[in-house]
Amino acid sequence: MGQEPEQIERHIHRTRARLEQNVAELRTRVRSNLDWRVQYRRYPAAFAAAAFGGGLLLSIMIGRALGAARLRRRAFRGTLLQEVATGRKSLRTAGPRASWDEILDTLIAMGPTQVRALFGELLPALRHYLARR
Repeated sequence: MGQEPEQIERHIHRTRARLEQNVAELRTRVRSNLDWRVQYRRYPAAFAAAAFGGGLLLSIMIGRALGAARLRRRAFRGTLLQEVATGRKSLRTAGPRASWDEILDTLIAMGPTQVRALFGELLPALRHYLARR
């Protein structure tokens, strides 16, 4: 090993200084790569495309939700189920045949997916109601 202790110490200090410089440079690079403002300045077209895609996706999701709500309202409009739901009529006073016809008409108008969702909500409640009796 023929090196003097002072030489070894100087070598250690130079190596430590280079390491500190490399770590500082790496820290600066990581910060700039993670900063959205820097990325926006570098890639404005990508940000515009992402904003457009996000807006399109959001409008599709909202449009579908509003469309489904409109279909449900349209399916119930003017039916006995709507009047029962709003409290204007009772199934007991409507008579058995009229009630059944109205229910069938409403279920047909709703479509299979909405009927499946409706019964998915009603059946557990019905089981709970019958278990209490």
